[in-house]
Amino acid sequence: MNLKTEPALVRAVLDTYERGGWPAVKVDHPGVAIEAVRRWAKARDELGADWPTWDMQTEWAEKQESRRKQREQMRSWRRRTNYGRRLVLIDARGTIRRIRALQAIGWTFQHIADEAGMPDRCLIPDLVDRKTVRPETAAVIDKAYRALCMKPGPSNKTRRIAAKNGWAPPLAWDDIDNDEAPVARVTPQPDWIDEEVVARLLAGHRVASTPAEKKAALARWLAKGRSEASLCEMHGWAAGRYKEKGRAA
Repeated sequence: MNLKTEPALVRAVLDTYERGGWPAVKVDHPGVAIEAVRRWAKARDELGADWPTWDMQTEWAEKQESRRKQREQMRSWRRRTNYGRRLVLIDARGTIRRIRALQAIGWTFQHIADEAGMPDRCLIPDLVDRKTVRPETAAVIDKAYRALCMKPGPSNKTRRIAAKNGWAPPLAWDDIDNDEAPVARVTPQPDWIDEEVVARLLAGHRVASTPAEKKAALARWLAKGRSEASLCEMHGWAAGRYKEKGRAA
């Protein structure tokens, strides 16, 4: 039996069908199709006169109560999220610039998400690929930007990525929302040094590194009384390429 149909109604229709046939059903229950009546009659013939059973009636009532709760939950969610109202979107340029500016001074996606009160850092990289954002999203990113834009972040790696891509820091903008380009010229800066990368170079690991990091590693290697040739041979570097001028081997 289809649980969308109340068992009590099925029994009433079948009783009418047995008494007066299809013409009586059309009069007493005009919304019921003849195919449904035949299907129900066949089920009663096979399963007995008590079909639909009381257990089916109880199951139907529980199903209806579950659906009522689901509808109420959906109405509650729509009220909370303004679902169904006209969605307003704004240009994402200012939001993206704020995120990139914070990265330029060392703030990671995780730091920005935490400051913005976002539940997941993965929401931030999603924003930088968008053309439009909701005003509420722009507002929380602006809040994080105002809190962090005058403080250097802790991640040299993020600075290096930002510098490599030429992302402008906060002070490079006059009006971050409306400037066509940064007021201060931004060029890639190769001199950021990631201490973790330097430590791994000194430990003998071959990792991606900038010339500045190679020079820093070599300088520390030489300061320990070791030879330039030994480190260059370890990493496959050309001798003399990363040695500071004026330093003896």
